[in-house]
This record gives sequence, C-alpha cells and structure tokens, in this order.
Amino acid sequence: MALKTTYCRLYVLITLGSMLLLIAVYHAVNIYQQMPATILAEPRTTFEVHNLNAVLEPYWNSTNGELGSMNVTDASRTLLTPISNLTVIHYGDVIKLRLDAKDINGRQRVHGGDFWKALLTNKNNGKCSVPGHVEDLGNGTYFVTFVAKCAGQSTIAIALTHTREAVRFLEREFLPLEDKTAWKGYFGTGAKSSHTMCVLHREGTWENKCEYRYKTGLGRSLLLCDKPPKQSCASLHHLVAAFPSQKAVDVASKQKALFERGPVRVAGTPMKIHIRDADQSTSIDQIPQCSSKSVEKTFHGHWFNGSWHPTNCKTQTLDIKKMKSCLRSKNIYLFGDSTLRQWFVDFCDVLKINATTIKWDTQYSNVERKEGKYTGKIRGYAIQEPNITVNFFFQSLAVTRSKYRLEDFTFPGDIIDDLVDCNHLIVVSPWAHYTFWTQEAFSEKLYYIKMALFRFKQRCPDSVVAVKGAHVREQSSWQYRIYNSDWLLHHLNLQLKETFDEEWIMFYDSWDLNLSYPGKIYIHMSPDVIREEIRLYLSYICPAELENVRTI
Repeated sequence: MALKTTYCRLYVLITLGSMLLLIAVYHAVNIYQQMPATILAEPRTTFEVHNLNAVLEPYWNSTNGELGSMNVTDASRTLLTPISNLTVIHYGDVIKLRLDAKDINGRQRVHGGDFWKALLTNKNNGKCSVPGHVEDLGNGTYFVTFVAKCAGQSTIAIALTHTREAVRFLEREFLPLEDKTAWKGYFGTGAKSSHTMCVLHREGTWENKCEYRYKTGLGRSLLLCDKPPKQSCASLHHLVAAFPSQKAVDVASKQKALFERGPVRVAGTPMKIHIRDADQSTSIDQIPQCSSKSVEKTFHGHWFNGSWHPTNCKTQTLDIKKMKSCLRSKNIYLFGDSTLRQWFVDFCDVLKINATTIKWDTQYSNVERKEGKYTGKIRGYAIQEPNITVNFFFQSLAVTRSKYRLEDFTFPGDIIDDLVDCNHLIVVSPWAHYTFWTQEAFSEKLYYIKMALFRFKQRCPDSVVAVKGAHVREQSSWQYRIYNSDWLLHHLNLQLKETFDEEWIMFYDSWDLNLSYPGKIYIHMSPDVIREEIRLYLSYICPAELENVRTI
C-alpha cells in the first residue's frame, strides 16, 4: 500500500514537472518569436546596421553642458568620400560614394531626410548620362551609387535639392493642407452671370456651399463652390483654375526661406573620373532585345547617343511598317495631362497621320501641328489605316488657366467601363496637376482608376494596360520649388508605383529617364524624350520579331 502511494506521488510530480516544462518552453518560444530580427541573428541587410547607426550617431555628435548650434544641411560644407576605388573603374562597375551632411559650421547633421540629385555624365561621348541612386541611412549619412555606363573621362555631380527641414514642411504641412487649389466657378449666362470661388475638399465641415460630387472619379472628395448671389448651384457651367489658393499662399510664404535657393552642388563636385575598357555601342548591342515577352519590364537605364537604354534589354528599332503591323486594329486610349498629350501628338507623328485629320474637342477648331498650339486641347482623336485609332482625354479638375465646361470633365473609369471590345491599349498618367491634392484625395482617385483597369482586365485578360509615372520639372522660383517641388513629384511617383504595383499592370516609371536627360528639364520635355518614352513602351508591347531599322 505504501509503495503504491509512493508511485502515485511520483507520477503526480512527474506530470506536474512535465506540465511546468511545457509551459516554460511555450513562453520561451513566444518570447523568441517576438524578439527583433537583429537580436536573433547577425544583421542580414545593411538597413538594420543603418538603423543602429541612426540611434547611436546623435549621441556621438552632441555636447553635454556646453553651447552648441545645429543648422540645416549646407551642401558646400558637406563631405563627399569615395568608397569605391576611383583610380581604376571599368565600364559596368558600380561606383559608390558616401555623403556626410554638414551644416554651415561644418557640424555633422544627425538626421536624414535631405533630398539629393546625382548624375554621372560624359558630354564628349554620346552625351552619356546616368542617374545616381541615393540611399538615406537616417543619420545624416547617405550612400550614392552609379553604374559606370559612361566610358572615358566622365563627371560626377551631386546637388542638394531640398533640406530635411524643407521636406518635413512639404510632407507634414503642405501635403495634408486642404483647399490648396481654387477655381473660379461661372454660373448663369448673359447679364445675370457671375462667378464664385471653388475648392476641392475632403475633410472637415462646411456650411452653405454648392456641392458637386463625382463619385466614380473623386470618391469622398467634393468640389465646393461659394453660393452665387442670384443663380442656383445647378447653373455652374465653367471652371477656370485660380491656383494656388490664398490659403496655400499664406502657408507657403511662411517657409519661403527654405526654398529660395535652387539645387546647390556638394563640395568637391563636379568630380572627374575615368571609366576604362569599353566600346560602349558594342556593350549595348550585347544585351537581349526588349519585347512583349520580356519577363522583367525595367525602365531604369541611361542616355547615350540621344537614346534611352534600359538596364536589362535593348529597345526595338521599329520602322513605320513594322509599327503599323504591331498596332493593327488597336485603339490606343491615353488618359492624362499635357505631358501625355505630347504622347498623342507624337503617336500621330510617327504613324504619319495628317495633321488636318486630327479631331480635337468641338470647343476648338483644327490647327497645324505646332506644340504651342495644343495648349488647352482636352480631347483628341486620330485614325490611321489599317484601323489604328489614337484617343486622348485630358484629366478633370486640372490646375490650368484654360476655361473648361463641366460636360468636358472625363474620368478614366467611366470611359474604360464603356469599352466593349478588347482591342484596346490603355495608358493612364495622372500626376502633373495633383501636387495640390492631399495624399488621401489623390489615393482615392487612384483607387477608382485601378478598379476600372481591373474590371477591364477581367473582361480582356490579354490586353495591355499601363500607368505612366511622374517626372521632374523646372524649378524657376521659390514658389515652384514648393508647389511643384521635386520631392512632391517624387512622392507622387512613389504613390503611383505603390498603387499600381501589380503583375497585370505595366507601371511605366519614367523618373530616371527624365531626370538624367542631357538637356533642359521642363514640364513638357523635349520631343527627343517623348520619342524615347514611346519607343520603350512599344518595345514592351510589340513582339521582338518586328524589330527593324530604327526610324522612331
């Protein structure tokens, strides 16, 4: 009996011990799973190390109980240090440099967030130009990398476009600001006509405003107009942009000092380097042809001899006969702003469409094909046999001085949903007029475009849909460097990319192509740029066997 009791007690103790052990293991596993990856193992990426530096660096650069000053980043005092061996550089090598941001007193900046522009160029060798990639470590240090694609005596130039303080103002104050864009709304006709101010509004409250909803294009954003003195809200018939609104001017003016200077070159640049051992034309010829079957459709690359050369393939050289074969029985739909209107004009050019046959919206008569004469054109239609049509639709609520009728407003989703057949090529490019929109309003607009494209792809899974991103533009004044800043445009481009990063969408990232163009940077880029944009687009939608002597 005593022995049996002892066994029972031993069994209970073993059971309890096992249960306690299981509980301990369970908690240990949970704790282990919740531990940061940097504690579980050696850092697998430099990003983890950079985060550690961002935490530690400020303490190394601060005083304790002494007077000190910290100013904004000063490009002329910033330290540029080569990481790569610049004495021996071969064609195709990766060139890496380190930037340590300093203030006017030469003191190390302890935060990241500055916005830089970097280029590798060789004007004497095919006007070669390569965009640089800037990596922000978050602690005042930046890595700048280039691919050595400019053979011979080349130049590295790095410039500070916006300081961290300017970027923080744009991101935290200007971007979220409601009612930045204003329009004059025209009501009634004849002697009884009048106009009031209108704004795009999404958040907050209002009273006694004329409300205009465009659910399929704007979602929860509204066009709000002050009530005209004698007319009804329903009598609104035209809008003319009166940008920026006084509200935007008041907020921007307080930060004028941050944007008075344009890009400032880093001390030590332009830096001369020599890139060896390459017949540049031969190197380009050795990569495969871009085509509709290209698995990865990359838009990164470099300029050489007036052409844009993607990183991993060679653009097709289509003549008019082969291009017509590729586009036979296709309807090309272009939805965007004046930068995509340039595509429309150029498509008509390369397809040899007679200028007098181009049909613009009924508000305007036909004109000769001169770039300046197209200002204000919001709809275009052209046809080229055999059965190739090109259509252009200007985006609604544009920030432009042109006077637009409400019935001319078009939202891409409405037109795309009405497309019955599947013989369409669709390109959407919503960006140039949206730096004044809040991020939430712009995101919602993009959502409705994406859903319309998705519905079209469900109906027509083999059709190609593309979304073209934003690009840099001129920065001629402190106002331009706020309202159309490089940072805001880059932010829009990232927002577009994140929204349309889908396997069934071709996201056309034209940022590098435009940024590194060896010519004037402007909202309406050179015809050379437009031609290369279209050639790359066609290279990715046309079969490789159509390749022929280059004429576009």
